[in-house]
Amino acid sequence: MTNLKKIYYGWYIALSGTITSFISLAVLQIGHGAFINDIYEELSWSMTAISTGFSIRVFGAGILSPLGGYLIDKFGPRITCITGTTLTFIGLILFSIMTQLWVFYLSSIIIAVGMSIGSHNAITASIMHWFDKKRGFAYSFSATGRALGYIGIVPITILLSNYGWRDTSLYASYFFFIVSLPASFVIKPNPDLENKLQINTKDEKRISDNEYGITDALKTPAFWFLAFAQLIYSFGNQMNLVHQQPALKSIGYSLSAVALIVTIFGGIQVFGRLGSGWIGDRIGRSFLLMISFLLMGVGWIGLLFATPEVIFFITLYLLFYTAGQSAHTATDQTVVADFFGITRFATIKGSMQLIALVGGITGPIMAGRIYDIYGSYDIAFIILCPVVSLGTLCVFMARKLSPKNY
Repeated sequence: MTNLKKIYYGWYIALSGTITSFISLAVLQIGHGAFINDIYEELSWSMTAISTGFSIRVFGAGILSPLGGYLIDKFGPRITCITGTTLTFIGLILFSIMTQLWVFYLSSIIIAVGMSIGSHNAITASIMHWFDKKRGFAYSFSATGRALGYIGIVPITILLSNYGWRDTSLYASYFFFIVSLPASFVIKPNPDLENKLQINTKDEKRISDNEYGITDALKTPAFWFLAFAQLIYSFGNQMNLVHQQPALKSIGYSLSAVALIVTIFGGIQVFGRLGSGWIGDRIGRSFLLMISFLLMGVGWIGLLFATPEVIFFITLYLLFYTAGQSAHTATDQTVVADFFGITRFATIKGSMQLIALVGGITGPIMAGRIYDIYGSYDIAFIILCPVVSLGTLCVFMARKLSPKNY
């Protein structure tokens, strides 16, 4: 008991983030991604229509991110996390029982509202408040949950084979709620920070030399370059999340092989994210973020040429894309806090996500449309390779034009 009391409370919040990010990715993205082919066959909707439903989540979460960030900064991360978790659960139940397209889209809207104020954004803001020097490692520790979420494909695949996508989705929805809600209660404000920062909420300009309000942040070129880098990342990442499993199946991989690839994909990232957080704290988080886009670009080349007969290219995809995504995940949020401070972190980051939603929406829909027309994802992957790599230039410019010295 004495040893437990000595543990810095921020680590409990980081652990809560690990748990909630695991369950969110396993259910909302990996799990639902596994259902796409079954939904396609049962309900006879086009791949474009299905992709649009998932893009609505990205659009809604993005468009509401500034408001969500404001609510987190205003009312604190705990109450917003509890509210967001409950709304997401309602949307998941609707998804499980849908028979018409409009119900799918309605469930996506509700999930989007929940996501905009739910566990990820709320816990991330809390971590930024509780950590400074070890911020990169603390956030990457929390983000390992999202990597572990890929391993959720194993039970999802087993349940899917035995019970079908509807029952599997329903079971996963209840599991999400039972795990995420208690984890939300772990979050609490940092009392030391509360005492230090006496914020005048009427003044949204520069709060101090190291802390930016949203008004001043918007005036800096670094804000816009980081936002555009996030747009590029969302373009590729959302395409990967929605279409990774259908793309692997279209190449010729069996259901069990796809499950194995996705599991390896997540397993590598568990160590990659922890390592990236540690490395970023030492060599510079913004520098590591810059490199991450190049690594992901190489990874897309691997997926473009991947076939079940040749192991080299799928290995290239697994190693380089996971390395890039791990580095990005470990640094993206922390770089915003490094550049603009933590006082209005959630609002500033939420405003960037509003811009990034353009990429998050167009990526999955574009890939779905390409598949509907050509019966292949190759053209989508060809587009992705150079586009994702442009993120390196954006972060480089943000570093050059940063309000601080990077």
